[in-house]
Amino acid sequence: MRKKREPAGGRGRAGVEEARPDRLLVEYAGHFPKGRALDLGCGPGRNALHLAEVGYDVTAVDSSREAVERCRLESESLGLKIEVVEADLSDFEIAKERYSLILCAWVLNFFRIEQGAALASRVKAGVAPEGLLYCAVLSTEDPGYAKARERFQRVEPNTYILPRSKSIYHFFEEKELLNHFQDLKTIYRSSGTKLDIGEGEPHYHGFIDFIGQRE
Repeated sequence: MRKKREPAGGRGRAGVEEARPDRLLVEYAGHFPKGRALDLGCGPGRNALHLAEVGYDVTAVDSSREAVERCRLESESLGLKIEVVEADLSDFEIAKERYSLILCAWVLNFFRIEQGAALASRVKAGVAPEGLLYCAVLSTEDPGYAKARERFQRVEPNTYILPRSKSIYHFFEEKELLNHFQDLKTIYRSSGTKLDIGEGEPHYHGFIDFIGQRE
């Protein structure tokens, strides 16, 4: 008998609750077209595992060896078949029109503007006809944005470099994200702030959620 996971409903990466799949996937995955799913920036697998549980043929990709191994071990523990790939998303080849569902959740924040736009373009191309893309990002409404403006070096509009890790952090405005996916039919979009109780003291994050369909 396959083991069951804990009830789902959390948000995502970047300090947002890691253990549970994104709420939209929990609520709507049963209505999404089944088939192949691609989870970009899968982390330890919270979204990938959920999709595999509800019937998708999942490929999960992350640049972190530790995260990939955790995802692989958890999928094996639960008796789920997931293709887990360690790869830099800048270099990972996304087959055109291959996937019924692509997740790009809490990923685009970690790229400079031009690199993020290039990845978004490749993601769109990977969605099969009638397939769906789910994208979630942290927005300029996030309290971290004000902190970044005060403390970190600005390298592009709404884009900062973190001094310790030297990593990039880009905060999105809604019009910017929608422009990336303007040739997809909008199925769902939402933005604002939400309470995160998943890590440390309760705190808020600014977010933008988008689900688009390739016609």
